[in-house]
Amino acid sequence: MLKKTRIILSLAFLVLFTLIFIGIDGFPERISRGAAYFQLVPVIISVFGAFSAAALAGFLFLIVMTLVFGRIYCSTLCPLGTFQDFFINLKKKKKKKEKFFRYAKDHKLLRNMFTVAVFGMFVFGAGFLLIIFDPFSIFGRFVSGVIKPGIEPLVRGVESAAAGFDIYDTPHIRMHPVSVFAFLFALISAAAIGITAFYKGRLFCNTLCPAGGILALISRFSFLRIRINRDACNACGKCEVVCKASCISIKEKKVDFERCIACFNCIDSCPENGIAYSPGIMLKNSAEKAEKGEKRRGIIRAAAAGIAFLLPGRRLLAEFSEGPVPRKPTLPVMPPGAGSLEKFNNLCTACHLCASACPQNVIGVTLFGYGLSGILQPKLDFSKSYCLYDCTVCTEVCPAGALLPLNTQEKRRSQIGIVHLEKKNCISYVDGEPCTVCTEHCPVKAVYSVNYKGVLAPEIKPEICIGCGACEYVCPAVPYKAIYVDGNAVHKRAGNPDGTRRRGEWYEEEKFNRPGRGRNRGSNGDVFPF
Repeated sequence: MLKKTRIILSLAFLVLFTLIFIGIDGFPERISRGAAYFQLVPVIISVFGAFSAAALAGFLFLIVMTLVFGRIYCSTLCPLGTFQDFFINLKKKKKKKEKFFRYAKDHKLLRNMFTVAVFGMFVFGAGFLLIIFDPFSIFGRFVSGVIKPGIEPLVRGVESAAAGFDIYDTPHIRMHPVSVFAFLFALISAAAIGITAFYKGRLFCNTLCPAGGILALISRFSFLRIRINRDACNACGKCEVVCKASCISIKEKKVDFERCIACFNCIDSCPENGIAYSPGIMLKNSAEKAEKGEKRRGIIRAAAAGIAFLLPGRRLLAEFSEGPVPRKPTLPVMPPGAGSLEKFNNLCTACHLCASACPQNVIGVTLFGYGLSGILQPKLDFSKSYCLYDCTVCTEVCPAGALLPLNTQEKRRSQIGIVHLEKKNCISYVDGEPCTVCTEHCPVKAVYSVNYKGVLAPEIKPEICIGCGACEYVCPAVPYKAIYVDGNAVHKRAGNPDGTRRRGEWYEEEKFNRPGRGRNRGSNGDVFPF
């Protein structure tokens, strides 16, 4: 019964998070954000990096759940854990006992040292290890960067077929820009974890997973735990070969509960009811007490080693983070709600949930655009689309607090970037041909039209620009855009477009010789021309 319940819950959460990262139009953002609060690493970052009451509630829930039930998070709530179980089940299809699992020595030193290093570097402002190894982010990158592009042709085919029958309300998947590197990185990461799971079970969860490292320490004090009844056990070994965590030693008749992920396979496989999930304090003999003392010393050694690892790490990271930020050709534009580059880099785990949720598909991924500490973090890609004037979806779904929620009025005045005009690339200035497509699409008229030698041409008012990228997206100039947006390292509040004087602005009335009408009108900020 316990195993069946675990399977049902794990599949339910797997489907839920898959749908969230695929990005189906109309999928409630509240569900996306709420479900993410059940993921350990994002809520830790949200609580200690950008505090929110909802994240604190999720964090306390996960801690209490582990203290009571053990690491059931790893077997039910973690989508990457269920992803690994798929490969483990493929192994079971061989039906050869020798191909299953055996008890393996615990890599406690590696796990504790790596956990200290990952979160220690995060505290010191270097979160790239957390980005790479956070299980929720790994799963998110795989679904949004590999699965979603793979099923897009199928979905488009279904939509076309349905349209032939006058059915137009089929689910629509939002596609966002995916670079070749992001695709390969997501694919290789998932494949490596899947292959490891096939041969070694949940080895990743008990060595390199930062969530697993924290939960292993907490589960040592769990109220309920799996234990072997030495009197009832006949040492048949059936529990050991189905243990995905390789934490059951049938020779010593013990379970290493720090590594146990509470999958309950062992209980289901035991023919003698010699293994149970029960409360109580396990009595230890002198040898076990000695082993416990050695474990404590191991934790201390791991912490010391982790701190020692951090010292040169901080010097190494300083060479990247304190130097010039790589620009191609400008600083990437962070999504709304990021606040500042420093905060965004520190809190974002690159799960790409914001990219999946974006209705405009403008949020893409940059490799080293933010430097080493911001590897694979999202940016706005104005070559693909633009940011809607009133849209706040990405700020509502971020589970780690890297993007803080904005209301519509705040979003309209949030300056995430600054417009730049390169007149040497502009059709109006170079070719003498009127082109005002950028001015027609700016929601705040930070780009407006002027009369240049009898030709309509664009001019800019950077102080009221919000950095939405609509002008850059529609600019027809090739091979280089005549107008582009440079990201702000610190998001600012844009000037009020209403009543702002725009020097030399051309008005429709001028061709009727009525130059005084309509001057200094500005944008009312309520109508977006798209």
